[in-house]
Amino acid sequence: GHQPHEYDLIEWRSSDGTHWTEHRLFQACADVPSIASDGAGTWLMAFQNFQDRDDDSRFDKVALRRSTNQGEYWDDPTPVNLIEFPPEAARPFDPTIVWDPADSQWRMYFSMSMSGSMELDENVCTHSAVSDNGVDFVYEADTRFCASGGAVIDPAVGLLDRTWYYTAPRGAPQEGAHLATSADGVLFNEGEPVPSDNNHGWTGNFVEVDGALRFYGRETLIPDGNFLWWASTTDGITWSDYNQTDIPAGKDPGLVRLDDGSLMILVPTP
Repeated sequence: GHQPHEYDLIEWRSSDGTHWTEHRLFQACADVPSIASDGAGTWLMAFQNFQDRDDDSRFDKVALRRSTNQGEYWDDPTPVNLIEFPPEAARPFDPTIVWDPADSQWRMYFSMSMSGSMELDENVCTHSAVSDNGVDFVYEADTRFCASGGAVIDPAVGLLDRTWYYTAPRGAPQEGAHLATSADGVLFNEGEPVPSDNNHGWTGNFVEVDGALRFYGRETLIPDGNFLWWASTTDGITWSDYNQTDIPAGKDPGLVRLDDGSLMILVPTP
């Protein structure tokens, strides 16, 4: 397969979240995008930046972009400023950005090893950091979610009716996803895993649509699959059927809803 630095982010737009129109190349050399809105006109987008392999401050680091006009114009990418991070930790990766309306702040979830190693082992858990300005992120102590016996990567977090929902793939697509819920976005309680099959991988992100959380992921059977799909829930327990979109390639999408109800999605595409 392709390596993370071999992907570009392609932007698509849709009125219903199933039928999409390709809009533009959004960001070259990037992976695992996530977008959040503060509900007051500002969007913040986080992603893993793979520009300039010779610049250690940029390559394989979390970066941010900001928009104040519904995603038509975005500021240039800037590295996230990490504050009070444990000195023994390895670099964060797989960022997911959310807006916490209760505390009026941005929260970024990410995967990180506390051993200092880059190995994907049981030391890799989901952590978080918060920001008032969308630039400087202060580490929140302890972990948000860990799994015994293996790494936890590619977290997704969404808010619905004052409950935070967390998912992360358990391994192969047919193993489904870890599921946890929280009242404050910090302390998560693990629930029953989300079931799946060998064609639907749970790497992606949430967006709220019509009073439900939709998760967007990708099909994994090639050449018969590889389209993006979505499934929705109102409680994290019961899920809709898989709905195949017409986006034919890519992985780990991040998306946001516009004020008019339409959707924008960023798809890492080789």
